[in-house]
Amino acid sequence: MNYEETEKQSLELTDDLCNNILSKISHFVIGGWAVTAYSGNIRFTADVDLITKPLTTMPVIKAFNKD
Repeated sequence: MNYEETEKQSLELTDDLCNNILSKISHFVIGGWAVTAYSGNIRFTADVDLITKPLTTMPVIKAFNKD
């Protein structure tokens, strides 16, 4: 299997996993914040990584907009 095939398979598996999770819930946190919440190991990070349903950014931007 070459690099492109491996990359495509990885993206397909990730897409399937996210869609499976999002069929049960509307959002979840990934990245450093998720690691800290799950394991208690503090990861200093300045951002929050979210996966949401629908898979668009505007509803998330509006939810965090304080204006």
